[in-house]
Amino acid sequence: MRGYTHLFMPGHPMATRGRDKNYVAEHRIVMANHLGRNLSPQECIHHINHNKTDNRIENLEIMTRSKHQSIHLKERMKEQWKNPAYRARMTKQNRLLCMARWKNPAWRASEIRRRRKRRSEQT
Repeated sequence: MRGYTHLFMPGHPMATRGRDKNYVAEHRIVMANHLGRNLSPQECIHHINHNKTDNRIENLEIMTRSKHQSIHLKERMKEQWKNPAYRARMTKQNRLLCMARWKNPAWRASEIRRRRKRRSEQT
């Protein structure tokens, strides 16, 4: 993985890089030491300030891969939304899509349930 600091640790259970799997990402070692256990491959470490070399424990957050992907997707969408051309195009597409979807009663009912559930989880 580009930009991350890797440590040469032959035979370590979390080693994943190199021909003989001798390297471990430093942020994974820091989190494993903090938790007192090795991390599973399904566990992902997120750098809160997005600096891949800042491996202080207060900058690291453990999460699932899907949660990590959703965080970065939301951030990319926010960046794209700052572009006026993208915003105008998406607004028009979303309006047309929403109008078509809301005409479908089954979709409308499921969307209302989903929104209510999300609203109750936020409170």
